[in-house]
Amino acid sequence: MKCVSCGCEISENAKFCPHCGAKQPKLSKKLVIGAAAVILAVGVVSAAGVFLSGNHKYVAYLKNNSVNQADLEHHKKETVEYSGDYGEEDNNPDAYVKVEYSKDGKYIFYPTEVTHEKNTVYPEYCLNMQKVGKEEDPIKLDNSVWQYHVLEQNKVLYIKSGNNTLYINDKKGNKEKIASHVEDYHIDKDEKNIVWIEAEDGSYAIYQQDLALKKEKKALAANVSFFDISENLKQIAVVEEDTLYVIRNFDDKKKIASHVSGIVSNSEQTGSICYIKVPDRVLTGADIVEDDCLESDVNIKEPYYDNYIVQRAEKNEYTGRYERVEAFDQDAYDQAWEQYEAKENRDKIREELKELELGSYMKELYCFRNGKEELVEKFYAEQVYDYGTEGKKNEVFAFNRYRMEEVPQIKMSEIESFSDLADLYYENLNNVKESCIYTEKKVITLSENLEYAVALEPEKKIGYGLKAETSEEEVTRTYTLMSFQIGESSDGSCKIVAENVDSIQMLTEGKIYYLTDVNESAGELYCNGEHVDSDVFVGSLENVKDGVAYAVDYDGNKGRATLKLYNGKENRKIADDVYAYHVFDEKNIAVLVNYSLDSKEGDLKYYRGKDKLLEIDEDVTAIFGGTVFYY
Repeated sequence: MKCVSCGCEISENAKFCPHCGAKQPKLSKKLVIGAAAVILAVGVVSAAGVFLSGNHKYVAYLKNNSVNQADLEHHKKETVEYSGDYGEEDNNPDAYVKVEYSKDGKYIFYPTEVTHEKNTVYPEYCLNMQKVGKEEDPIKLDNSVWQYHVLEQNKVLYIKSGNNTLYINDKKGNKEKIASHVEDYHIDKDEKNIVWIEAEDGSYAIYQQDLALKKEKKALAANVSFFDISENLKQIAVVEEDTLYVIRNFDDKKKIASHVSGIVSNSEQTGSICYIKVPDRVLTGADIVEDDCLESDVNIKEPYYDNYIVQRAEKNEYTGRYERVEAFDQDAYDQAWEQYEAKENRDKIREELKELELGSYMKELYCFRNGKEELVEKFYAEQVYDYGTEGKKNEVFAFNRYRMEEVPQIKMSEIESFSDLADLYYENLNNVKESCIYTEKKVITLSENLEYAVALEPEKKIGYGLKAETSEEEVTRTYTLMSFQIGESSDGSCKIVAENVDSIQMLTEGKIYYLTDVNESAGELYCNGEHVDSDVFVGSLENVKDGVAYAVDYDGNKGRATLKLYNGKENRKIADDVYAYHVFDEKNIAVLVNYSLDSKEGDLKYYRGKDKLLEIDEDVTAIFGGTVFYY
């Protein structure tokens, strides 16, 4: 995905931009989209708002401007309306306003008094806690909350707006402050420790504390420009200024390397860290331009008028005799000025070339493992991306690099402006670009340039990417979906999976779902070369056992579509006129149907693996945690 602040492409699961440090919204991870897939996404999905355990399948939804709940397993039970006004009528639930249940299903945590100021990403709300099924007044945990997480012990962590203060609160409403100016936090698997990030003067500081708050907080790092926290907090990599440190098990940090410009991967299982250095040597204008005009330009001077007055013989019309007269050679003068102005323009370009440095393209890939720093490879590249392999034993990531030894120098005579230089240079770079995969401690060069939407699945030792095909007129561009092997035995060869592909929609368990012939946000859905369905709405796929749920026949005027289910062999219809849906699994799906965009109300129904939908409630505004269609 792209950073919401600086626009740089970053890892799909990044919480902060490694380039500018901006915090990223917590969007759905279901799409694997690259630059080629200009997609109109469909809502956001999270587990919030549902609880599936044993005999209870709760779904939370908005009705009459209050949080309601239905017990789907016991659908004949009365629905519950929890106390408190949700907030502004037009402020429907999105990815940042959620309902959560405790792990044992005994408590519900829900928002009221929701407000969303203009030009802000995160809404604020009052966070409440109540026993499931109880309609009396809840315990009001706090107000002005914009992010929270429910712990196993029915405690809750949350951040309040203003000073971004992080609190922990128990089920009785007793809160304890952990820290202020908190941008994000991470919790280990056993919920014994918390690591959080504080913003300070353009950089970050990282702290740790036990969740029982029996010990003092520990400062792990300060003045941090880049960081990567492993899944279970056992290994934290940080860059302070340009020095890389590792923090293991919350001990004191240990220096790994200097002159580090970014962290690529961080595996607590193997203890390895891969990172990028930018060497002092940089590309300059002299490296990319051959000044084939320098010698001739020395002799070009500013033309003077008098120098173009010439003597020539002209016939006197009265005497009939030829006489010597002075005349001005306008053509020669104009030509001289044209040459001089071209020379002056080249001089200007020469001055600009002195300041031109392309250092960010020169990179050195290092890996720190077994206590040693190893240089993997030197190369030229724009960025190196970690494609979501954090916390796994496999260190696998992809990047594009340039074979700089094949880049021809640009002749000064071919340049008319400094912008022309940039265009020619990038054109030359694209001609020598190649895609690479780092896997099994080595770099593998792929046989095709897969510039777009690279999707990797290390467990299945397979990857996919889109190869761009441009027409001779450069008017249209199409994409070919290619596959390649990941692992020690890979030779980098790519195989064609499908042609004329518009976007990769999902990669899971070795199955690649993609769309072709996309028109008005819908296209033909395929899985591993097999046709699944037609008129499938872009981004609507939800993963289920052996297949996917997805939407077809989207009606933009009504905001509705038909929801279907594909089990790997055949598809079946779940419901028509679906506005929003939440997929528990292949046999449990909540749908909001017959929705009116004017009244913002519809009917909540329940699919439980049978043809007939069960009626749950009517006049429902939204499903918390549901997928909603929108442009």
